[in-house]
Amino acid sequence: MENKPKRKLWKWVLLVLGLLFLLVMCFGSSPAPEPESVPEYQPTYEITPTPYTPAPEPVPEYISIGDTVEVRSNVYITLNSFDGRIANLTATNYTGSDITIAALNFYIRCTEHYRHGSTIDINLPRFGGSVPSGGTIRGEIAFDVPYHSTAQYLVYSAVLRDSTRWRLY
Repeated sequence: MENKPKRKLWKWVLLVLGLLFLLVMCFGSSPAPEPESVPEYQPTYEITPTPYTPAPEPVPEYISIGDTVEVRSNVYITLNSFDGRIANLTATNYTGSDITIAALNFYIRCTEHYRHGSTIDINLPRFGGSVPSGGTIRGEIAFDVPYHSTAQYLVYSAVLRDSTRWRLY
């Protein structure tokens, strides 16, 4: 029986010590200091607006029908003719290895700024494929250009390379 009053006494002692700790923490500390007033920032220089002048746009260099262009290192393509929907092309490979030229790398840009890709025409000698070292291929690419559109440029666009444009008018 004597153990029960000691257990209750310890509970009361712990409760009183906890309350004292809380009182000291809440009321025993000094009040927070007042924040110092920060002076308003005043710049020491004058801002003068400058008029907007856009950067000049680069003037694209266009190639005409009949011109030969180096589209890769030692790979040349010539646009022989264009009749509104069909381009006749020649590719020459002066590299030391075989290369592949794909008709999918060509598209037509119209005056309405639409892009028209190549299509399959079974009646044409198809351009593209493997070009052996020192070899030449020639063929035609048909493009899906609507009759109401006017083709403006033939564009060769390879991955990670600048586009080459032939002016078609």
